[in-house]
Amino acid sequence: MSIRWRLTLFHALTMFVVVAVLTAVLIGVIFIVMHLLVEQPARDSANDTAAFIEAGSELDARELERLSEGGIFLIVRDARGRIVTQSDDVPDTIPTRDQSVWQPALETGFPQEGEADGHFIYVVPVIRPDEPLLLVETGKAYTIIDQGGLRLRIAPPGLAGIAAGAALVSILPAILASYLAARRAFTPVNAIVSSVQQISEEDLSQRLPVRSRRDELGRLALTFNDLIARLEVAFAEREQTLAGQRRFVADAGHELRTPLSSILGYTRLLRDWGLQDAEVAEESLAAIEREAARMSELVEEMLDLARGDEGLPLELEPGDVGELVAAAVEATRIAATGNIEISYEPPDAPVVADVDPDRVRQATGILLDNAVKYTPAGGTVTARLRAGEDWIAIAVADTGIGIDAQHLPHIFDRFYRVDSARSHSGSGLGLSIAQQIAEQHGGTISVTSRLGQGSTFTLRLPRSVPVATA
Repeated sequence: MSIRWRLTLFHALTMFVVVAVLTAVLIGVIFIVMHLLVEQPARDSANDTAAFIEAGSELDARELERLSEGGIFLIVRDARGRIVTQSDDVPDTIPTRDQSVWQPALETGFPQEGEADGHFIYVVPVIRPDEPLLLVETGKAYTIIDQGGLRLRIAPPGLAGIAAGAALVSILPAILASYLAARRAFTPVNAIVSSVQQISEEDLSQRLPVRSRRDELGRLALTFNDLIARLEVAFAEREQTLAGQRRFVADAGHELRTPLSSILGYTRLLRDWGLQDAEVAEESLAAIEREAARMSELVEEMLDLARGDEGLPLELEPGDVGELVAAAVEATRIAATGNIEISYEPPDAPVVADVDPDRVRQATGILLDNAVKYTPAGGTVTARLRAGEDWIAIAVADTGIGIDAQHLPHIFDRFYRVDSARSHSGSGLGLSIAQQIAEQHGGTISVTSRLGQGSTFTLRLPRSVPVATA
């Protein structure tokens, strides 16, 4: 069978099903209306009666008749469930079968509703100051609905017959209309095929023609165009990534060239003069060791970034983040040189979150080391930990030299250096690593700074890392 006829039969069947569903919905609406005409009046009558009693009015026979109009019966019970008064039309079976409704209302003090002997039952407790508890119970039969000019008679077989007839009558027009629509829908296929053949990796600007947005082929063309647009963006991002990688390699080569040149220079100096001059030898070896350590640190940082770029999973575990921050502060305090006060302001209570402890400790250490590096003697570096219901924030503030506003948007770029005052040491990768750690956790890192007054870096992380992020 051709696709055209398959679509035709499918649309005809769909029309048949739609008619059947609409008929079923109509029947459901009728039953809902029936329930509304029974249940809502009973609730209103009970609430009105309860309000009447709470107001201190006397519930005499005339009021009972008024409050129980429209086929509603009314019962008032005392705190032990005994009937105090009732309307004249209470069915004989109700007082013996409605205990499952009024008993919970008596025990809880809250309104209850239910069904007893084919009747909807609604019970409202009446609580008055210095007066015994009363229960107002109303009910109405589900079986008969006759409200004013509305008289409902449910006849499912008749409704089913109407539904079947309507469905059968709709099949022939549906078949004809579906066939014509399918034939018209397949007309632009050749144009689509021709356009697809012109699309290539070198030229992703081509788009399929869309004659109608309402039919299947039109939606297919729109979807394909959206796919091509996303591919175009993906190729552009790939090219941007490759350009970034090329810049990264070039920057890394430049960063490695400086310590390598220094090592080579001191090696020649050591070879030419070190054997004759112990002081030259000692100075050369110290410089070689210093530059080699610098190279080792740079390589480790580049490997950290590479591992993060590969999307390696975090090793998450619940723990007190305050202990991680305190450990990073203590390690920074031990390693710091110069007269700088390094302190930690813990939260009022332990802050527990699902994090990778090594990575969070590393990011905190980077922020602390960065703060110490650019804080002059006599300054202060302060770490703070704060938490909300679903987030934690580690802030590191210093009283250092600060950062000019023009550099803040680029401060987390790889190998970015602000100026000579802030680039006397370090690889320029530390803040990039801290940002990567934050993003791996599904968090963010931000900075505020003013020249000559210091900077504050804030690492904000969720308490629970989404699986996709981890």
